[in-house]
Amino acid sequence: MKYRFLHFELDTERFELLRRGEKLLIQPQALAILGILVRNHGKLVRKEELVRQLWNNRSISDSALSSQIKALRRILGDSGHEQHVIRTVYGRGFRFVTRVETHALKVGQDIAQSRPLVSDALTEKAGKPPVVAVLPLCKIGKMNEHAGLSEALPADITTALSQLRWLFVIARASSFRFEANLPDLEKMRRELDVDYVLTGWIELIGRQMLVGVELTETRQHRVVWAERYEAPLADIHVMRAQMVRDIITAIDLSISDTEASYAKLRAPDQLTGWEAYHLGMSSVNGAKMDLKQALDHFEFARAQAPTFARAHAATAYIHGLGLFHLARGGDQDAAIRNMLTSGEQALRCDPLDPFAHLVNGRAERVSGNIDSALDHYEKAISFCPNYAEAYNSQAVSLMLKGDFSAAYKSAKLAIKLSPNCPMRFEAETTQTYAAFNLGLEEEALSLSRRLAQFSQHSPLALIAAMTVFHHLGSESEARRIQARILSTGIEPRINVLRTFPDSAAEISDQITRAFTHYFGSDQDHSSVRIER
Repeated sequence: MKYRFLHFELDTERFELLRRGEKLLIQPQALAILGILVRNHGKLVRKEELVRQLWNNRSISDSALSSQIKALRRILGDSGHEQHVIRTVYGRGFRFVTRVETHALKVGQDIAQSRPLVSDALTEKAGKPPVVAVLPLCKIGKMNEHAGLSEALPADITTALSQLRWLFVIARASSFRFEANLPDLEKMRRELDVDYVLTGWIELIGRQMLVGVELTETRQHRVVWAERYEAPLADIHVMRAQMVRDIITAIDLSISDTEASYAKLRAPDQLTGWEAYHLGMSSVNGAKMDLKQALDHFEFARAQAPTFARAHAATAYIHGLGLFHLARGGDQDAAIRNMLTSGEQALRCDPLDPFAHLVNGRAERVSGNIDSALDHYEKAISFCPNYAEAYNSQAVSLMLKGDFSAAYKSAKLAIKLSPNCPMRFEAETTQTYAAFNLGLEEEALSLSRRLAQFSQHSPLALIAAMTVFHHLGSESEARRIQARILSTGIEPRINVLRTFPDSAAEISDQITRAFTHYFGSDQDHSSVRIER
């Protein structure tokens, strides 16, 4: 649907705002608020409704919503004083008061517009991103007043998927025209150029809701992921948000893995930028992390497509991961410079990409600019509210600022959003330090034992466990960690704390004292840094 008002045009299917035909740069949350207000033009939209739709009823400050409204007014040429476009109804909500013209898209027009315009942003060598369509859920039995859930859940999933910038998501107006039960995958691939289709069913049994979903790739009609959920109807709104988060995380990983498996079948010099990107991510997220191989793939993708934001962001990401492994040797300052350079290039290519903001936040953090890092993480989360890694990195910076309570909550949320993530131990490392410094000793010990058991590739996670064991008097467990670190062949140093701010002096001291106790006082403790 298109809405025209003043000299603006809002296209809700393409999620764009144009002024006199020119696309405007606007934050996704502000654009989503505008869409809600415009669709309800003339009607009061309560603050609670905006919070429910945009923040999933999460507790937010009044300033968070006010800042988005203020940004909208600035773009629309309105003001808080005159309020010719968006009127505040004090204590209740907002009303869109200017005249709006509604224009429905012609049949077939939305399909044409749903196709990725590769030439707009990427060269031909970059290839096209994976294209996903989400269908309504097939209703089993009587749904009564809950019948709308069969379309509401897929609509939520479509909106959330669209925030993953490396995917292209078909608009509901196109995908919802296909049969929910046993869809014609060949027809969808032919008409929508779609690579993946998410289908499913919904059933009510008593006061329980059952939902099954599966992701099918259309090239071989192969199911690449499936899951089943069950929730009491009394908790439907909470569980609905949780299901969406779980599904998005699973789809994110499953599609990336599938794309990498197809890319492995191509000759290296025939890879597109997108294929090289997914191969690189598989080298990071696989059973055995290979940073050099991943970096080679990302550098290839950058060469193929200089405007490919994800390739630049992934390159910065690898240089950041390399900082964790400097005990094997490496130029720390060069890694930080490469992070900054590649991260800035990613933002120039796509300032709305949450991954680009994530890596820039990490680069700022290791450069000692924690407030700037937190700003990037906030932007990443605002663009993609289910972004586990952004919460993870946010937790580290909050911990280094000495806000252990906020760090603990962010780390715990990162784990909740992505419980099966291969890098889960990063968030658990932060949660371990935070729990220890909050006096949650039993939880800190439990988390340390998990780190000791599952953290195969992270010396920093092992050091966290050893530190907690040492300070809580579990000498035997700390000694076992010491033996594991030595058995890896890695020189036992803690040269990863150099950029700790003054606010993190307590953690620095805890780590240094534990490290000195088990590895001697002749180690290089003059420079100590930890990052996620």
